[in-house]
Formats: sequence, C-alpha cells, structure tokens
Amino acid sequence: MNKDKNNKTSSIQGGEIFGEFTSSFDTDIQMYKEDIAVSIAYSKMLEKIEIISSFEKLTFKFELNKLKRLISFFVKLISLFRLNSLWELISQV
Repeated sequence: MNKDKNNKTSSIQGGEIFGEFTSSFDTDIQMYKEDIAVSIAYSKMLEKIEIISSFEKLTFKFELNKLKRLISFFVKLISLFRLNSLWELISQV
C-alpha cells in the first residue's frame, strides 16, 4: 500500500481502486439496452399472467424507455470526455 508522509493513502492507490471498481463499465455500457429490453419483456409477461395491469405495464415501459434515453445521453457524454482526455494526452506529446 502506498502512503504519504501523513500516513494517508496516496492518490495512486485511489486510482487503482477506482480502476478496479469501473473495470466492467465498458461491458455494462454495451448491455444496458438489452437489460432494459428484458425488463420490458418481463413486464409484458407479468401483464399476461395478470400480476400487473396494462396501465402498469405501459408505465414500466415508458419509464424504462426514459431511463434508456438518459443512459444513452450519459454514454455519449462519457465518450466525448474520453475523446477530449485522449486529445489532451496527444497534444502534450
């Protein structure tokens, strides 16, 4: 473990921990559309066996599609951030 003079964890280790935490992020980004599609299909099944109403199914679908658009926006934003960071690295060389 890397520690500085004041016995605090260094930023290098923090970066390593953050890297481990976000290691599946790229895979998660690729799968969110499928996850949402499965949830919508599941709500259709629940309506068919009369566990939820048609209104509830439509509400789930509406809210899940809103979530899909929101995630899509953030995925694009993250992609732009990564490109900008890459450009900054290249321009320093």
